[in-house]
Amino acid sequence: MVIRWMAAFSGRRFSLLQALEWELSNPGREVAGELLKATDSKSRMAHMKCHVGLLSSSKGVTRKFSCDVFSQPLSDGRLKPERNSARSKHAEAFCNGEWVAIVITHKVTKKELRTVQAMSEKYGVKIVTLKSLLNK
Repeated sequence: MVIRWMAAFSGRRFSLLQALEWELSNPGREVAGELLKATDSKSRMAHMKCHVGLLSSSKGVTRKFSCDVFSQPLSDGRLKPERNSARSKHAEAFCNGEWVAIVITHKVTKKELRTVQAMSEKYGVKIVTLKSLLNK
């Protein structure tokens, strides 16, 4: 499974609402996300600064990497891996933005949850907890 955490690397230049609106209204672009297995005990990104992410469909995964690859967008909408970071603590994957759920962590705030609920209703995407994904 691949989760694209909202505001993971942007320094929070955009609000959660803006980030979710952009991702959910622009499907089909190749994007990077954290590659997780259901057997993983935790998501490293989720325990840092991200409380909300988007879950890609398994069919939408285009490439997998064993570490962070610091990707750059190409003119055709795909991503180019720039380099592997052997020091990274998470695996990464590229996916085509076919979102099947909004993922929340146990650290989600009430304000974030209200935003997630509004976006869930607007785009017809279900809400799941990270814990439920990792405990299957």
